[in-house]
Amino acid sequence: MKAEDFLDEVYKNSKEDYGLLPPPTKAEDALRVLKDHLLGEDWYVVNPISQEQVYTELVVAILNKTQPKNWFQRLFNL
Repeated sequence: MKAEDFLDEVYKNSKEDYGLLPPPTKAEDALRVLKDHLLGEDWYVVNPISQEQVYTELVVAILNKTQPKNWFQRLFNL
């Protein structure tokens, strides 16, 4: 999803005018957009855990994917 698509969706769902600033977004919606963008739309959790624990696993997965790797980790694809 591009930034413009996300903002179009946010403006479409907003009932108030916030002037120059974009409308607020719920945390669940923001995490869904980040998950789809960074991990793919097919990412899911198979463990029987609460929604808050899923959010924790999501953040860990995003951090693991986006943190820079040293040469050893790149060499052995760790």
